[in-house]
Amino acid sequence: MKYKLLMLLGMAISNPSIASTYQGVITGIGVGPHYDALCSGATSCAVIMVESSHTKAECNSDSWSFVFDASTDTGKNTLSLALAAEMSKQIVVIGGTGLCTIQGSIEDLKYLYHKNW
Repeated sequence: MKYKLLMLLGMAISNPSIASTYQGVITGIGVGPHYDALCSGATSCAVIMVESSHTKAECNSDSWSFVFDASTDTGKNTLSLALAAEMSKQIVVIGGTGLCTIQGSIEDLKYLYHKNW
């Protein structure tokens, strides 16, 4: 039992920035040259806003909740899914990485999905 507690404590200490998750509707999406200019290491970025009750990652000090590289095939697919979910007001589940590497004050997106609830 002590070993398991020490392992959990070690994992918590080694990863001080906890990734956030969100379940609800997307309230906004931002794309374009303004957001692209704010990206680091990506040529095209998209940002997602969700309800303000969402608990953000420690590094996130922006009104936007998640950011991802929209220039890759995966990013284009993610943007398509996000737009469809926003337009239909579908409930989504979004997971972040806990890091803000793509745009310094917005959490990097790890996954996004929606399903019929």
